Amino acid sequence: MILIGDVRERLKELPDQSVNCCITSPPYWGLRDYGTASWDGGDPSCDHQTSRSRGDDIKSGDKQGTSNGSRPNTQLVCQTCNAVRVDSQIGLEQTPEAFIAELVAVFHEVKRVLHDDGTLWLNIGDSYASFRDGKATPDTTRGASLGTLVDKGKASNRKASTFANTSIKHKDLVGIPWMLAFALRADGWYLRQDIIWHKPNPMPESVRDRCTKAHEYIFLLSKSPQYYFDNEAIKEPSSQIGKTKIRFGGNKYGDNDDPKYATKSGNEYTDSGFRNKRDVWSVAVRPFKDAHFATFPTTLIEPCILAGTSKHGVCDKCKSQYERIMANGQTPERKTRDKTLGVYPDRKTTTRLNSVDMAVIPKTQIGWKQTCDCESSQPVPAVVLDPFFGAGTTGLVAQRHGRKWIGCELNPEYAAIATARIESESNLFTTSD
Repeated sequence: MILIGDVRERLKELPDQSVNCCITSPPYWGLRDYGTASWDGGDPSCDHQTSRSRGDDIKSGDKQGTSNGSRPNTQLVCQTCNAVRVDSQIGLEQTPEAFIAELVAVFHEVKRVLHDDGTLWLNIGDSYASFRDGKATPDTTRGASLGTLVDKGKASNRKASTFANTSIKHKDLVGIPWMLAFALRADGWYLRQDIIWHKPNPMPESVRDRCTKAHEYIFLLSKSPQYYFDNEAIKEPSSQIGKTKIRFGGNKYGDNDDPKYATKSGNEYTDSGFRNKRDVWSVAVRPFKDAHFATFPTTLIEPCILAGTSKHGVCDKCKSQYERIMANGQTPERKTRDKTLGVYPDRKTTTRLNSVDMAVIPKTQIGWKQTCDCESSQPVPAVVLDPFFGAGTTGLVAQRHGRKWIGCELNPEYAAIATARIESESNLFTTSD
């Protein structure tokens, strides 16, 4: 189901605890205008020119709140006909703090609709402090010292400023991801992990005074300290296939540091050639032919879907997720051997356990268990939410794995792209406007 419109309004239509997982990537701050603005009043035939000085030409009396859809930089007045530019998109706020406040308001509502055992997987990129010619686009090529105006050409409207009354300077990395992560934590979310999305094919950059950026963050946040996380569903292949050699005890010779052994304290037991998924995900950026600027790679979303939602489903009454029942896989068949290690000062020799070859018995799934106390519970598919739906990758991957999905999208053109994309795989969805 795609909800077309302002996410802050459309989310209010969803019941409390009605979704099991949220996976999303909000618009990055100051990166681009997604073309959702309209003009109120004035001359309809006017081309609506506005001043590009940051903070200039804001209509007197505009609300400056962070949750009402009115942002200082998106309600500008045409210099020619006095029409007012109205826009509900997030990402063109005048300051990073205003942008963060808008997102916190959105995710506060997400937290309401998320089940108590649900998780939020949030991808967000960073920005540099500066502006291209009169555009609200941070980069490292324009601007000057704190709070000044810098000429960007002969035209009077081609000016921009850095952030007056802040500590952010031209060329500073703003730190948007961590600003948002800490703000969400302050709003009650549990900040559980920062996952690094490593891009083997990053966007080329012509910078000479720093490295080319080849990563973004995916933050894992939860609504409660105890939450659903299917670790088994996202285990990855291990370099030690089928057998783990574990060093027991240790001795004064320090041979516990021998790299050919895996120690109890310093390494994981491999389970039939698989190990826990690491927090650096190498996923290449994929091109997308339709008119959307940024799309998730499907392989980036897949582990979020698999870990954040139950394959078996959720309770049809309270939406609690079913958990896997795993047979104990930690009981090995042991083949021991003794070895004389040498002479200790206080006795002649000692014979002790040197190592154990463990033929690991892999964990096996034997069923699913209900995590709630509802009587006569029946599993139904988990629901995945993406409040910034874009081209619909979250819904596409959720559908592939038998989950239901809900997307919110402000731009009807992008909603149409997502609809056509998902419809190409299945006609079982509903569009709401």
